[in-house]
Amino acid sequence: MDMDSVSSLIDTIYDAAVDDKGIPKVAERLARLAGARTATVTLHACDMREFAMVRDFFLATLGIDFTGHFLTQDVWQQAGHSLSTLPAQSHALDGVPIADIYTRFYLTHADPSVLGLNALITTQHGVLSVAISRPLDALPFTAVDAARLQALVPHLQRMHQMRLQMQRLETRSDVARAALDRFAYPTLILQPDRHILLANAAATDTLVRRQGLFEQKGRLYAQQSEDNKRLSDALHTALNGNGQDAEICQIGRGDGLEQRVIMSPMADRKSVFLVIDDPATPRPLNAKISQLYGLSAAETALTEALMRGETPEDFALARNVRITTVRSQLSSLLRKTETERQAQLIASMSRLPSLKIQSFGEE
Repeated sequence: MDMDSVSSLIDTIYDAAVDDKGIPKVAERLARLAGARTATVTLHACDMREFAMVRDFFLATLGIDFTGHFLTQDVWQQAGHSLSTLPAQSHALDGVPIADIYTRFYLTHADPSVLGLNALITTQHGVLSVAISRPLDALPFTAVDAARLQALVPHLQRMHQMRLQMQRLETRSDVARAALDRFAYPTLILQPDRHILLANAAATDTLVRRQGLFEQKGRLYAQQSEDNKRLSDALHTALNGNGQDAEICQIGRGDGLEQRVIMSPMADRKSVFLVIDDPATPRPLNAKISQLYGLSAAETALTEALMRGETPEDFALARNVRITTVRSQLSSLLRKTETERQAQLIASMSRLPSLKIQSFGEE
């Protein structure tokens, strides 16, 4: 066996940990290495109690000990020949008949027209099956073949485990991104080197417009060099500072306006939660504040006007209502929100999480 070929095959195995297209390549390389006609690699993420039943009941009855090993005979064909010798009432831990396990795990792999070298390899959360075959007119597999291929078993186990871990990480990433997408403000998770771990849809749209901030090769940058330094300094302070809740810096948009970038360190201080507050973007205040505080439509409209920087007099003039009416609404608004002054009300509303509100059935 060519050791360079083995080394190359190991590289192929680990490539398959991160690329689904790598699995057929592993099978192809296994067949070629073993001088075989075909090879099949199947990955199962399964309840290990079922496998324990197969190991402890099914194979113990057959007298075949193969767990984690390549065989010098075809275990599925032997299982088929010996199935009639099994106790009729043997059951799995959860009451699944042994015959069902045989049908699901073994019968579909049986091929009486070939010589087989097979294995069912256990990992922490599943099973990886390998079936290598030669034509009947070829030399049978020997213990030497099995011993040579045995060296690959730990690598196949690690590959399967890595794939499961990657899938879990991808699922967590998808869940985190979906959660961020519920925020209407542009929101990102940033690493110390400004690498963007996650960005919600609003942030992606903002960075594409390149109005002050943009993404390049996966990292966050500001258009102006002085803003870039400001961004780096704020990020460093947020991660290594005096424990403030948030670090804020002003970044120019390129049109004379500025946007606030607010950074708050995550618990491990290895990344920051970053929010872009652009004054040119309408504040999505209407995140059901009327439901949160029991506000009337007029009180909600007044709150939004105050958040835009309007005065009660401006609001009265725009609505063509008396200022006394607006002041009465403001008094009711302060009472319902448990605030005492207009400035306190605005500060309180500014701290509300800005969420997208979507009705059932909306796209």
